[in-house]
Amino acid sequence: MKIRRIVALAATAMSLLVVAGCATGPAVFRSISGYIHSVGEVSEEPLCDEPIGEEAGALIGPHFAFSVSCAAFSPSLQLLSHMDISAVYPDGVPPSATAGHEFVVVQLASNPGARPYHPITDSTDVTAFFLMGDKRIELPELPENGDVLVAVGPAKEPAYLVVSDSGMEQRFDLREGVRESVVEGYYHGVEGFKATDGYSMRIEGENSQWTGWAEGSGDISLTRTLWDEELGWPKEGRGFVTVEVSWYVHEEDGKIAWDIKPEKMVSLTGADDEKYDILENRENDDTTWIYYEYVFDVPEDVTEFTVSFNPKGSLRILDDGSKLSTTKKPKAEKHTVDFAS
Repeated sequence: MKIRRIVALAATAMSLLVVAGCATGPAVFRSISGYIHSVGEVSEEPLCDEPIGEEAGALIGPHFAFSVSCAAFSPSLQLLSHMDISAVYPDGVPPSATAGHEFVVVQLASNPGARPYHPITDSTDVTAFFLMGDKRIELPELPENGDVLVAVGPAKEPAYLVVSDSGMEQRFDLREGVRESVVEGYYHGVEGFKATDGYSMRIEGENSQWTGWAEGSGDISLTRTLWDEELGWPKEGRGFVTVEVSWYVHEEDGKIAWDIKPEKMVSLTGADDEKYDILENRENDDTTWIYYEYVFDVPEDVTEFTVSFNPKGSLRILDDGSKLSTTKKPKAEKHTVDFAS
């Protein structure tokens, strides 16, 4: 038996309570006002007789991935009768919902079969709440897989678990067991990563005093997403493809520089040869490699792309700054990937 957490809303005071769990000790109820009570272990077994399927219960965004395995409504907490929760309440008696109200118990799958595509950082704005009738019940923190969420609200009213990620809300209808108002691409494999075979190329040049060469090599990869940490969400019906090029240049005797124009060396087209616009290009480097990133605006439903890599430029002598006329141009690289395969 593993420790899990329960997040609960007390029916009497309408204050949010959280049960936190760890692998070595009992779970604890703690209120947002700071009171702590021991409650023992929470079973990982399904709470519902007919659990919602992993795929049907999925709720996925850039920074979260849950699957609702159980959603049950009741005027009492009978589903949690196997737990010792009496210490939570002042009189030691588990409550019943007041007239016109009911509890909803929501169990999240321990292994939802999906994962967040982007890590949560200090600047990430992601929150969760219940919406029961006209009552909005905030969760003090983002739920975790395996959590059991408990709230109380108006009986027989629409009830949703809602997650807001960077201004975009997705919600799960707890009564009907279906998703609503979701970013559909997350449920149809829009996000993905493809690596290519990489590249190796050579440029040669000369002038009246010098001859020289340089060789470039590295990797090219493509990432298809519906979220970018700097750009945020794409326009409706659109997505992002980020092309990353790692660039390493070996130059003759360290005396020659290969001057390139990074903003012009990568292009992206679709299966119909439509050329896509670069929304942003970025550059990062370490002591050996330079990493170029190009974020393209693409249709959300396009899966096949061809990336062209052609580092046009010229050679330059470091000592005197003189340029070499190119006698051998590098051959442009083309790589086609299909995110549907």
